[in-house]
Amino acid sequence: MTFSVRTLTFAVGTLLALGTSAQSASLTPTEITDQIIGQRIQANYLGAPMTVLYDPAGEVQVTGADMSGTGTWRMTDTEICVNMLTGPNLGETCMTVTAQGGGIYSTSSGMSLTIASR
Repeated sequence: MTFSVRTLTFAVGTLLALGTSAQSASLTPTEITDQIIGQRIQANYLGAPMTVLYDPAGEVQVTGADMSGTGTWRMTDTEICVNMLTGPNLGETCMTVTAQGGGIYSTSSGMSLTIASR
């Protein structure tokens, strides 16, 4: 299975707007840091499961059944931006993250994220 840049980077990310209610608000950079960074995340994008880890040092690792990639992440005033440096798809994608409750998040890229462990 081939993954696009958006599949890989949005998985990393991390992170979340599809399936959110109108009352859900995007997380702030501080909330993303507190709730997402340093966590092992089980992500799903268009039915493709993967594991994502946003390292506190600013690195990201994505692993799926048919691919893997590494890159960096940074925060803007409202989004987390992931720049994939290796893997099938390269480049930067920025996304908002929304908490769904119970350690489940969604990203503006359509990715579903579930916290697996710290």
